[in-house]
Amino acid sequence: MSRPRPPRVKYPNLRVYLLETGDTQTALAHALGVSQAQISRILAGQVVPRPALAIRLARYCQIPLESFTWAAAARQKGAVA
Repeated sequence: MSRPRPPRVKYPNLRVYLLETGDTQTALAHALGVSQAQISRILAGQVVPRPALAIRLARYCQIPLESFTWAAAARQKGAVA
């Protein structure tokens, strides 16, 4: 019995995915069933997506799931300094 393969990672984060693919926040939001405002807040670092949305974003955009936690850690570090 073989283990399932992890999703292929092609982009380092959501911002790079949007820049390199030319996809829009609106199109991405529509594809994932969320609002464009939610995508905007994630990109701006105002919110960290809930786990279910983070997984869908990571799979759809071919980005590492950890990219959302890296962004959150960077925001916290900036807030502390």
